[in-house]
Amino acid sequence: MHENIKDSAYLNYLQFKEILELLSNDELSISEIQEKLEFPISTAYKKMKVLQDLGVIEVKRYRLVHGMRREALFRKVLREL
Repeated sequence: MHENIKDSAYLNYLQFKEILELLSNDELSISEIQEKLEFPISTAYKKMKVLQDLGVIEVKRYRLVHGMRREALFRKVLREL
């Protein structure tokens, strides 16, 4: 049982790390992150919400998709030490 918890925690850590690595280099939407990392879209939304609530990522701008829907583009927040 404890191994499953450790494995799950490590997978969770890796998923957050992968998202932050992507957002360090580019502005991406949740759907683009989901496609690149092959997460279920619900997982991508949950991970992004946690990172945004923590202030680690932010919406940098919006773009129109198919001229109708507004899509947020996220970027990692650079913090000074």
